[in-house]
Amino acid sequence: LKYLDYGLYLQLPTYAYIASKDEKLKNYEFSGMYINSLITTKNKIEISKDGFIPKHLQLAGYTINNIEIAQKIDTTLKGNKAKFISSLWINKSNSLISKVCSKDEFNIMTNKVDELFVNANKKIRNNEFEISPFFIDENRNACRYCSYMDICYKNESQYKVINLKADDETNEEAKHDE
Repeated sequence: LKYLDYGLYLQLPTYAYIASKDEKLKNYEFSGMYINSLITTKNKIEISKDGFIPKHLQLAGYTINNIEIAQKIDTTLKGNKAKFISSLWINKSNSLISKVCSKDEFNIMTNKVDELFVNANKKIRNNEFEISPFFIDENRNACRYCSYMDICYKNESQYKVINLKADDETNEEAKHDE
């Protein structure tokens, strides 16, 4: 969710936003949002003897920060690590760890997605198509697979350099100040 402010990794938040606006779902509460990899021929569908599901078959995403609800979604979440949802476990203090969010964080996320969509709509209607590719690192940048990279008029000063470590340090400092 830390990429949301940059308009990146919007697939799950977009689904959550759409679901939050659907009249048919208005009586339901957010409990999690997940994505799963497609099964390819190179990924074998094998579950180990201890019932552990291979990483490529596990759900990836966010779970509401509520152990009872998380255990209903993934019934294997008993003592510590979930077997069906990747990166989810219960620590010694009996708290969920990893990709969890509160109801408030979920609401903030769906509001942010709404804001991003409204702003994108305004820019499109005003014919604003600025060149401002993002750059996180060599493997995560907007131009890496672009077919038009050789003829693009972008220059280095137009990149939005995203330094999440600096953001995390700022957030940590804010936590210590509270």
